[in-house]
Amino acid sequence: MKRWVLILMLVVLGTGCASRPSDILPSYVSPLQYEKYDCEQISTEMERVNRRIAIVHDGQKHDRKVDKIKTGVGIVSFWPTLFFIGGDKAMATEYAELQGEKEALEQIAIDKNCDNFLKEN
Repeated sequence: MKRWVLILMLVVLGTGCASRPSDILPSYVSPLQYEKYDCEQISTEMERVNRRIAIVHDGQKHDRKVDKIKTGVGIVSFWPTLFFIGGDKAMATEYAELQGEKEALEQIAIDKNCDNFLKEN
């Protein structure tokens, strides 16, 4: 019985915990979708993306912290808690997409020589 509990805990630890935001790679977003934007529109869109990145980043860190606490409780005292570790698929996907949007906006700003934008970021 103890062997099965240990195996279950190792599986949950390896697959269930939320990722660190720094471990999430950006998704590719084509800068072509911003091709018709002028420098002011690029700057405004970058501000929106950066605000959302900050919110999702904090949420991802919170989810990771909660998952670590649940894992600790599950290992130490009440292993059924391990079934309630949420993981991070939706939020991690959004974070990766936002990071990709940011990279695309930076690329189009460089292509359009948006000097004011490049000095701000």
